Formats: sequence, structure tokens, C-alpha cells
Amino acid sequence: MKKTFMWALVSCAFLTAGGRASASDTVTVTGEVLLVGNVPFVEMIIHDTKGRDWFVTGEDRELLGDLVGLEVTVEGLPHETELSLADGSKKFKHYSLSRIVIIKRPK
Repeated sequence: MKKTFMWALVSCAFLTAGGRASASDTVTVTGEVLLVGNVPFVEMIIHDTKGRDWFVTGEDRELLGDLVGLEVTVEGLPHETELSLADGSKKFKHYSLSRIVIIKRPK
């Protein structure tokens, strides 16, 4: 019983420490802040200079809300998820950013 409790406690400590990001985990993205989709499913993205769309949610969306239609440079934690159609016929990657910091605002 005590060993199980200690193992669970140590595991939780490692999991929470793994949640912190270092500077090497972040990416810098330059692109235009856009709103895409239809009401009520409007999404915010940063369409970067390489043609990739980075989805932005939560507090980060509020941070960029006044910059829609403008080009910005941001730094954040990248997240990549592989999605597929319901029948499995096509797979594609969904990119998103979190913990965004604005590096360069538009003039």
C-alpha cells in the first residue's frame, strides 16, 4: 500500500514537471491573424508565411483579438494532432499554438 502511494506521488511529480515548457519547445510564427469558419463555429488562426494554419484558442485568442487581419510575429508552444475523415480515407495534421507571446506587433 505504501509503495503504491509513493509510486503515485512520484508519478504525479513527473507529470506536472513535464507540463512546463522550455525555450527550446517553442516556435516563432509570423503570419496574418484570421477568423475562419461559420457562426457558431468561428476559429482563429495565424496563417503563416509558409502556408500553414496555426489554430489559436482560449486566452491566446483574446490576446490576438484586436489584431485580426494584421500580420504579427508570435512565439508559442506548438501542438500537432493527426486527424482523419470519418471513413479513414484521408489523414491530415492540425497545428495549434498555446501560451502565445507577441514578439512583433503591426505598425
